[in-house]
Amino acid sequence: MFPAPKFFSENVHRLLAIMAAITVSLTTTISILNKSKFKKIAVIALSCIVTEIFIGMFVVFTNLQALLVATHLSNGVVIFALTILLLAAYKKPQQQNVP
Repeated sequence: MFPAPKFFSENVHRLLAIMAAITVSLTTTISILNKSKFKKIAVIALSCIVTEIFIGMFVVFTNLQALLVATHLSNGVVIFALTILLLAAYKKPQQQNVP
């Protein structure tokens, strides 16, 4: 017997969340060690990840209470935006050939 599809979606969500948490943690550590000017953004992203984990725990314990689910989703969007912001900040500008 195969597990229910809900089992797969929940575990894929958890796997992606773990990967995101590890990536943001490593990015924060590297930016602090290198004394990057973007370390504040990385620390904010890491604090949002920690908050997201706790909100996710409460979402499960309260059987998907609507306000907590909306908060969990909103915080996820903020984490995604901060990650994109960090990516844009770390990307080196390419030199253009100007005649």
